[in-house]
Amino acid sequence: MNRLFIINPTAGGGIKGKRFLRLKNYALNTLGEFNHYFCQDHQDMVARAQIAAKTGIQQIIIWGGDGSINAVVNSLIENGKLINPDCKLVVSPTGSGSDYYKTIYQNSNKHWYHTIDKFQVKNVDIAKIEYADPKIPFRYFVNVTSIGLGADVVAKREQTKSWVPRTLSYIVPSLLTLPKAHSTKYKLIIDGETHSLDLMGLFVAKGTYAGGGMKLGSNAVIDDGQLDLCLLKKMNMVEMTLKMKKLYTDEHKTDPKIMKLKGKKIEVITPIPVQVECDGELHGATNCAFSVCDKVLPVCFPI
Repeated sequence: MNRLFIINPTAGGGIKGKRFLRLKNYALNTLGEFNHYFCQDHQDMVARAQIAAKTGIQQIIIWGGDGSINAVVNSLIENGKLINPDCKLVVSPTGSGSDYYKTIYQNSNKHWYHTIDKFQVKNVDIAKIEYADPKIPFRYFVNVTSIGLGADVVAKREQTKSWVPRTLSYIVPSLLTLPKAHSTKYKLIIDGETHSLDLMGLFVAKGTYAGGGMKLGSNAVIDDGQLDLCLLKKMNMVEMTLKMKKLYTDEHKTDPKIMKLKGKKIEVITPIPVQVECDGELHGATNCAFSVCDKVLPVCFPI
């Protein structure tokens, strides 16, 4: 099998020293080769993954977090279809949050290395976000997109990641964001049904986890053709702080301030532009619309 390790050298604190040697030794001893590429930045990762797919690579192993997975996925899809249907992905727990990895491996205790050569392929859904502003390009995502509060946390994280430890990379920005958090009037059209709500923010999910382990997509199924929607209703800072713990468990499902919905097509309309982030990367602002591409992405699961 033709494989390529696509490496984000800064992900999760960086790949260096023993981390790189362990990966290299495993690949050489198990696979007999270590075909790898160190990406310089996001655009370089997109370009390299697309070249790999178009030149017959059958498996791409991604060393990086949800943002790296997002970059690779967006390079492999054109018009909702794979450039190379034989090219499948292996995801790793090497980012700051590695939330999509948690969804793929939530029923397994095997080390991710073993999925490189012993795996079962499942075709999973990806979601697409399109913007009312024609200057903002559409984007595919595999895990979670947030609007409002969640995107504000990601923006704060970008400002603080140089000094915040990896284990606190989402908690600290969340606590710094909450004092300035505010609600916005949202109009949501979900499969033709309109909802008018006053929200702190919302999360559109295909994966279960986001924000370093929060179960924001607790009802999400990666191949059911539906989007899981988690809505944070208007609340004060004290209420929000107390509810943060619930987001790491299933307790939030019964909280009256947190609303769960599902749909295949979702339109989000706000009176003023509200910031958006996709898979941990800031990307555009409302108004926007979401849809699902059913079972188009081959991902290697542990066996």
